[in-house]
Amino acid sequence: MTRKIIYGIGIFIVSLMLWGLIINYSALLVGDDKPFNQLSIPIAFWLVVAVLIILNLDKIHLPKTNWIYTLFALPLIAVVGAELFNHFSNNIVPMIVLPIIAVIPFILIFTKVIPEKYYAFTIWIVALSVILHRCMISQILWGSDNLIEYGVFRVTEQMGIWDSTASGIISPIYNTNLSVTILPLMFSKITFISGFWIFKLCFPLLLSIVPVTVYELFKNQFSKKIAFLSAFLILSLYTFFTTILSVDKQLVAVVLMMIFFLVVFDDKLSNKVKYTMYGLLGFGVIVSHYSTAIMFLLIICGVSVILWKNKKLPVYLTIPLGLVAFVWYFFQGDGIVLKQFFKFGQNAVYMQPNTVIQPTNIDGQAIDSPYLLLPQNEAIRLLSEGSHNLTTPLIILYISVFVLVGIGLAVLAWKWFKKRNVSILYLLLSSCYVVLLGLEVVLPRFSAVVALDRLVPMSLMLLAPLMMVGVWFLFRRWKYVVVCTILVVFFLFNVGWVNQVIGKPLANSIALSQNTDFPIFTEKELEGADWAIKNLDISKLYYDSKTYHLFVYEDVNSDNITGKVKGTMLNRGYTNNVVANQLESGSYIYLRKFNLTNNTLSLGYWTYQVQDARYVHFNNELGKFNNIIQSSVVVFDNGDCRILKTTEDYK
Repeated sequence: MTRKIIYGIGIFIVSLMLWGLIINYSALLVGDDKPFNQLSIPIAFWLVVAVLIILNLDKIHLPKTNWIYTLFALPLIAVVGAELFNHFSNNIVPMIVLPIIAVIPFILIFTKVIPEKYYAFTIWIVALSVILHRCMISQILWGSDNLIEYGVFRVTEQMGIWDSTASGIISPIYNTNLSVTILPLMFSKITFISGFWIFKLCFPLLLSIVPVTVYELFKNQFSKKIAFLSAFLILSLYTFFTTILSVDKQLVAVVLMMIFFLVVFDDKLSNKVKYTMYGLLGFGVIVSHYSTAIMFLLIICGVSVILWKNKKLPVYLTIPLGLVAFVWYFFQGDGIVLKQFFKFGQNAVYMQPNTVIQPTNIDGQAIDSPYLLLPQNEAIRLLSEGSHNLTTPLIILYISVFVLVGIGLAVLAWKWFKKRNVSILYLLLSSCYVVLLGLEVVLPRFSAVVALDRLVPMSLMLLAPLMMVGVWFLFRRWKYVVVCTILVVFFLFNVGWVNQVIGKPLANSIALSQNTDFPIFTEKELEGADWAIKNLDISKLYYDSKTYHLFVYEDVNSDNITGKVKGTMLNRGYTNNVVANQLESGSYIYLRKFNLTNNTLSLGYWTYQVQDARYVHFNNELGKFNNIIQSSVVVFDNGDCRILKTTEDYK
């Protein structure tokens, strides 16, 4: 039953995108330029849904163990905790609940409290709780990419039609993804849920099925306990419940990609059903997110060519998917995806560290200040220097996990070589993702193609069981004790619980501390941004790198979306750590609550790709710029933000 639900969700998502795409282009053929404004979902649709549910009621088996229903309390408590934190800044609920969630692997392995038939249900409840305790923080949307994605959706909604070349988009390449344009629009039409709540709650709810899919994928290949522990590892990643949670186009693509892999290894499905779902789900990944799709297609096409006789992943289906992707990316958005892919690909392979290049804005026009690429590749920098999200203990934990994954892969490869009792298809797919992770270390700018914090969760969704195999190989007698201990510690460090206890909150601990340097904002900070735009000369307004996202949200949430962020981001110099901008007397500086509380600015390079929380500087370390701030006059202050007017030049 669990697999049917997962498959149903995947087909439903792709069907909505296909249905919307057909409506969109059919309307263009008949001269209707606003088909979605007039779209009404027939009552027949809901009647069909109701009939299907009724016909399958006899197949739904509710738990007979009454206590199992108490697990529903976890997501409810997570929401209550988030609301308490939003209104009273009280984190007592998550500080109690998170350690309880952390010990669930011990409870499952060493007791019979949770029967095997409820493992999938348990992992879904736990994933849902972890996701809700993050996504319900703040009364407005938080994050980075998802704010622009919300703007892409709102442009489509206001136009009443999807145009991949539409103006008014901060990042035009996002507009080529149906996952953040047609999908939320169609879902809104069916459910009457506003776009805000689709991005705030519905997409996060969709993400909760990924750990369940991981469990279903591996419960037969390995064992139900290994599958559960693998799924728990995935939901423990801060990049899973923070990074992917704030990149909705990748979120949808990852969901469909994992369902695709579930279909590949499902021996109960007929080839006819499998091949149909390959086409649907593969198309869904392609139109949802370009980076995820390109990596996904390169891997499955490469593996299917190597195993050209393998019927589970036939080459005559994977290669056509690659051609579909090429045609889609060639025609949508004037080919912007292919152009950026080849550009970033060349940079990843050929560009050397310490290269100074000239950045451009979204219109391709050069910007005055050049920037310096990182002196080393992203993976090595993070492992050697860390960040406000990746502390030394977390670095050690992540290295330990990947060492165990490497050992597990070697063990499986040896077993296949000796006995051929391991799936060669899984072995090759896993090896491909290990190679991708290796490229992050070998190629200086591979992170320009796909960021490390996005590749890690995607890779571990297939590699997680290998960690268990590695533990089994090293600690045969104490294997469950060791792996459960690792997972408990790993979870508590990733959610920021340990750092909160010792008084050093992570930058992404938004559910535990309000004093974090993260793109999450209060309504008063948004109020200050609105006031600045309405009352000041916006060309003279400056703010730090995190506040940039607040002004993105201000634009995409307005009735008149311009696609241009008001104001200017303060950049760091490419040869030093001081403000690189030149400010004239009479300029304005927007300071958010974090800036005021900690007397700091977050300075990054011009491109977001190389910004990081490590570029947080105390104002008094910025020399002359600090004097400018001290000599400025306050023109707006509502407690959460302050806007200053400079009285002298800063150059």
